[in-house]
Parts: sequence; structure tokens; C-alpha cells
Amino acid sequence: MNIGRVVGALALCCGMAAQAHAACWDARTIEAAQIRQFDIMLMVSALRCQVKGVDLVPDYNAFVRSNKPTLIGANEEILRHFNAGMGGRAALDAYDRFGTVMANQFGNGGVSEDCETLRSIVRDATAGDMASTRDRLLGAAQRVGMEPPLPGGQCAAEIADARDMPSRARVAMTH
Repeated sequence: MNIGRVVGALALCCGMAAQAHAACWDARTIEAAQIRQFDIMLMVSALRCQVKGVDLVPDYNAFVRSNKPTLIGANEEILRHFNAGMGGRAALDAYDRFGTVMANQFGNGGVSEDCETLRSIVRDATAGDMASTRDRLLGAAQRVGMEPPLPGGQCAAEIADARDMPSRARVAMTH
């Protein structure tokens, strides 16, 4: 028996099992993922544009500096999501795969905007006050169509059932 094949099969099996146990994504965590995907898109685009002779790296670096607390918060929220679903090393691996999949998407030409349009996008996402940073970045991410991959899928919306409410609350609702 080839030990390499056994180890490879176990790694594949465990990786698929970790994906199978990924928790669903609630609205706030999806927003964090959109912000993370936006950040990755800008980073990869800055590097791609640099190869084309358009230097967006200083603009991207300014974006990161001005939005650092929000970007860190989004990353921490995503990592908490993976920890809740699987924990430990599997969560870190899933987090790494999540970012890598998005980076590869953009590295393979998944950005339709030209470099000057991207410069405008990154500068717009850099401007503004710190109090509204999360909302501003989320809005920017949604305007450019960020739809991150969500292993485990989006959580189903929960609808409250009046029968689960205390009788006093049900009476108040009918009057």
C-alpha cells in the first residue's frame, strides 16, 4: 500500500468533511464576506494593473490603511464563522481556501473594470469618515457586484410564528 495515496485520500476526505460541516452564512457574515471579497478584488487588481503599467499599489495601500479596522473586523467575523462550523485547524484551512478561491477568481480575469475605473473605485472606498467605514465598504462591494462563494450556503430566513409568542403578546398584536 502506498502511504502517499493513503495520506492523500485522508486529506481529501477530511477536507470534504470539513466543507460538509460548514455552517450556513447569516446576513452579517455575508456582508463581511462581501467586504473581504472587495478587498481581495482591489488587491489582485492593483497587481494586475501594475503589470499593465498602471500603478494602483499606492492607492490600494492607502485604502488598506484607512480601512484597516473594518477589514480586520470583517476577517475576524469570517474566521469566527468557520470556527463555529468546524473549529481548530479545519477552520483556518477553510478560511484560507475561502480567500484563495476569491483571489484566483480575480487573478484569472474575474474583474471587468479597466485600471482607471478601478483607481476611481479604490479612491472612493478610501475617502470618508471612520464612523461609516463598514457601511461605505459594504456599499462599494455591493455596487461592483461582490458575491462571495459561501461554503454551507446562506442561512434560511426565519419567520416568527405567533404561536411561539406569549399569549399576552398575541393579544396585543390583534388589537
